[in-house]
Amino acid sequence: MTDKNQPVVHAVVPSAGRGTRFLPITKSVPKEMLPVVDRPSIEYIVREATDAGIEDVLFVTRAGKQAIEDYFDAEPGLEADLEKAGKEKALEYVNEYKKYARVHSVRQGHPLGLGHAILQAKSHVGDAPFAVLLPDDLMEPGSQLLRKMIQVRGALGGTVVALLKVTPEQATAYASTAVEVLPIPEGVDLEEGQLMRITDVTEKPPLEEVKSEYAVVGRYLLDPAVFTALENIEPGAGGEYQLTDGYARMIDLPEEQGGGLYGVVIDERRFDTGDKLGYLEANVTLALEDPTLGGELREFLRSQARGLRTMRSVADFYQDCQAVAHAVPPLDVKLADAVSCVLAEDVQAPFNLPVADLSACDGYAVRVRDCEGATLETPVTLPVTEEIRAGAVDPAALVPGTAIRIASGAPMPSGAEAVVSLEFTDHGVAQVALRTAPASGENIRRRAEDVAQGDTVLRAGTRIGARQMALLAGVGRDHVLVHPRPRVVIISIGDEIVEPGGEARPGTVFDANGHALATAVADAGAETFRVAAVPDERSRLRETIEDQLVRADLVLTTGGISYGSGDTVREVLGALGTVRFDSVAAWPGHIMGVGTVGAEEGRPGTPIVCLPGDPVSAQVCFEVFVRPALRHMQGWTAVNRPVVRAVIDRSWYSPRGRREFVRVRLTGSPRAGYNASVMGTPASLLLSALADSNALAVVPEDVTNVRAGDTLQCLVLE
Repeated sequence: MTDKNQPVVHAVVPSAGRGTRFLPITKSVPKEMLPVVDRPSIEYIVREATDAGIEDVLFVTRAGKQAIEDYFDAEPGLEADLEKAGKEKALEYVNEYKKYARVHSVRQGHPLGLGHAILQAKSHVGDAPFAVLLPDDLMEPGSQLLRKMIQVRGALGGTVVALLKVTPEQATAYASTAVEVLPIPEGVDLEEGQLMRITDVTEKPPLEEVKSEYAVVGRYLLDPAVFTALENIEPGAGGEYQLTDGYARMIDLPEEQGGGLYGVVIDERRFDTGDKLGYLEANVTLALEDPTLGGELREFLRSQARGLRTMRSVADFYQDCQAVAHAVPPLDVKLADAVSCVLAEDVQAPFNLPVADLSACDGYAVRVRDCEGATLETPVTLPVTEEIRAGAVDPAALVPGTAIRIASGAPMPSGAEAVVSLEFTDHGVAQVALRTAPASGENIRRRAEDVAQGDTVLRAGTRIGARQMALLAGVGRDHVLVHPRPRVVIISIGDEIVEPGGEARPGTVFDANGHALATAVADAGAETFRVAAVPDERSRLRETIEDQLVRADLVLTTGGISYGSGDTVREVLGALGTVRFDSVAAWPGHIMGVGTVGAEEGRPGTPIVCLPGDPVSAQVCFEVFVRPALRHMQGWTAVNRPVVRAVIDRSWYSPRGRREFVRVRLTGSPRAGYNASVMGTPASLLLSALADSNALAVVPEDVTNVRAGDTLQCLVLE
């Protein structure tokens, strides 16, 4: 039986890794001995363990790691020399190891994974709970994490691990957990939401199997029952034994046998010193806090920070696109050429419409008093004196006691007060039997009833479709001032891109972006010029862009802008104009560019927007940023897609600090409300899911956990 109140005095520090990410220095120097400011990173680990009450630290090492043991051992000759030289401060530094827990070491022998390394500690630890501290996870000095984990073990028993909030992409490099929030037990120094029960855990899952925003990182408080579990697991890839597979068995183990798996969410600074960038971050951060180094280092960093940018917000990048997308200059065009364009002028009626009182139907023009008493059973008969057709210029006057046959749209004769529709007559020629008594003005279209002379019939910013075309022609306009459809050149960039229709080969992708963006541009009302894919060659790319400027109101590129990819887009555009590239806080999407190219004296540059190469990212970013810019160029007053609120059908983790646009299918109605079904997995960029969607659900930057039943705003695509 495992006693949860047994004190935790042992810690195991696996230190047998080769540190290949830090070669060549780790060829002769253990990675754990690389300095963070002025002492090796391993000292921070031992100090953290000591501060948490650990009395005994076991290093699991390999050949070539003797320097770790030497560092925590006495050096009588050095100590004597320092004392003799009166270097008291240096002697104090050298003797700091005496303040720490006792240290021991054992060699792993063969590198068979973290689980195998922990098994080497079994004979040393015995039947007692113990902590595991991975040296690549460096907590800030003074960390209370391990102490709090020991408190949780004392309250609940079982195994306790440290949890870190991560993005879905980051979770694929860790052990991903399914969790339930637990109340905080008495005597445990945690805030609400920091203590979790772990119900499932998977080591380095694929993106679509990430379980939550919480992943296990390098602090563990293990029940000795884990040794039995590790001895009974099967090796995985490369013959390695994973620690995750061992402590995962604690989930279903009874409490009295050491079962139960709990997580403490880290609320302190943590540095991944197994990564070069994380190692540098640790050095810079802790050096800034050093009283002897911080001031000068801070000034140095400020001097180097000019030009560095943080992630650009969605709203700011949207405004950047709007700012370069100036409205296309107005053009006076024939009516037939104005189809789908946006008016650049208010259109006034030059005359009344109708120009005179007209008959609204085929029938007979009459005086009201001459038809009094007419019914279906007792019709009134009147002689027919004239017939007026549509287009008549000077119609005859109506004589009292008679009727005039009149066509729909024909001018009303003077003296007539109403028109009796043919269906209420016997269609007589010489005389007519009227079977209804009309009211004054019945079936008459009055002069200026539709449009009065001088009225504004269409305003600037109106798109000209069939209905607007009818009105323009109706008021006699044969020319109109419009913003012409902008001409958009689309360029796909990448050595790997080939035209659809060929054979699918490893290392190539079909140009989905070029065709999809051309369709989206046309749907937005612009004219499209799609260029064949351009390889990552500076001269070819520059020549293509320069050649296309003559016919472009906007250049749209896709691909070739990811950091560290070796692509040449930024370099070429830097020589052709002013283009700003930013990491934009949007998902999907990330790095994008906007600016102008080809500016000359007296002529502004041509706007250019650079989209990501992934087809789903490119389409989503087009909808969010480029389509509104195109509509702005056309003179639209409403440039964005309509938005509705909808209830979401599933839960997922959304990346912190980014506005996420999730592909969904909307169903419902304004009266009944809308529901949104997520197409595919939100974190996966699937073309099939994009094709099945008709809207984008928008997750705000400060929301990380979307729950089934939540209501989100959705950008309606169709």
